[in-house]
Amino acid sequence: MKELQEKILKEGTALNETVLKVDGFLNHQVDPLLMQKIGEEFANYFEDRGITKVFTIESSGIAPAVMAAIKLDVPMVILKKQQSKILNGEVYQTKVTSFTKGTSHELTLSKKYIDKDDKILLERNKFIGELYNNFLREPNKYNLVKTIMANYILEGIYFYSGFMFFYNLERNGKMPGSAQELRSINRDENTHLWLFRNIIKELQKEEPGLFNDDLKKELVDMMKKGVKNEIAWGHYVIGDNIQGINKKLIEDYIKYLGNLRLSAIGLPKIYDGYDENPALWVDVLADANSVKTDFFEAKSTAYAKAATLIDDL
Repeated sequence: MKELQEKILKEGTALNETVLKVDGFLNHQVDPLLMQKIGEEFANYFEDRGITKVFTIESSGIAPAVMAAIKLDVPMVILKKQQSKILNGEVYQTKVTSFTKGTSHELTLSKKYIDKDDKILLERNKFIGELYNNFLREPNKYNLVKTIMANYILEGIYFYSGFMFFYNLERNGKMPGSAQELRSINRDENTHLWLFRNIIKELQKEEPGLFNDDLKKELVDMMKKGVKNEIAWGHYVIGDNIQGINKKLIEDYIKYLGNLRLSAIGLPKIYDGYDENPALWVDVLADANSVKTDFFEAKSTAYAKAATLIDDL
C-alpha cells in the first residue's frame, strides 16, 4: 500500500532490524485518514469471502481493524492481553510474544464471540471433528485407525499454507521474528507428524487384516479431503495478491505434500505430476539449522536434556 509505505519512510523509525517505531501515526498518536485507507485495503482484499468478524489484538491493531470492520459491515472483536475479572470460564486463550517489548502475553477471547457454527471455522474443522466424534460414539479398531489418520492429516497437511506464507515473507526480508516463531511451531508439528506416521506403520504390521482394500481407500479419500480443505484455506486467506506466493503455488505444494504423506505410510499417491517439491524454500526455511541468525539472539529450537539432543524420530 503506497500511502502506508510513504508514511513509514517519512515518520517511522527503525530501532533495530526487527522493530519499527510507528507510534506517531498508529499506536500512540493515530492518523485516522490513513487508518481508514488501510481498513478499506483489507476490506477490499477480503470482500466476497464470507467474512463474519474482524479480529485484532489490543492496541495497535484496533484502529485499522475497526475501519475494516466498518467497510465489511461486520463486528470487530478485540483479543484481550490482560486477564479480565469479567471474562472467566468460557474463554479461549493462547500466548503470543511482543517483539517490541520482549514480553509474552496471554490473549483471551470470550467463546460467545465465536462459535462452532461460524462459516469459516466450520468448513475447515468439521472434517476432522466428525472423525473424532465417530470414534467417541463407536470406539472400535476401525474408527481408531481413522482417528489416527485424521491426526496425521492435521499435523502433516493442515497449517502448511500458513507456514508457506510466513516463510515467504522471510525470504523477502520481512518479519523474520515471526518466521522464527513459526519454525518452532513447525518443528512441533513435524514431531507429531512422525509420531502418527509411526503409529500407523506399526498398526499395519500388528493388524495387517485391518488394513483391507476398503479401509485403504477410505484413508486415501481422507487425505484427498484434507488436501482439498487446506488448498481452499490457503486460497481464502492468501489469494493471489502476495509477492512470491499465489494460489497455484499453494495448490501445487499441498498436493505434493499429500502424495508425500501417503507414500510415507505405504499408500498410493493421488496426484499425478506432483512428485517434486515446487517450493523448496519452504523446507530450507523450516530447518532452523539452515537459517542464519545472530548467535546471541537466536533461540534453541531443539528438545534437549543433559546437553544430549533427543531425536528418536
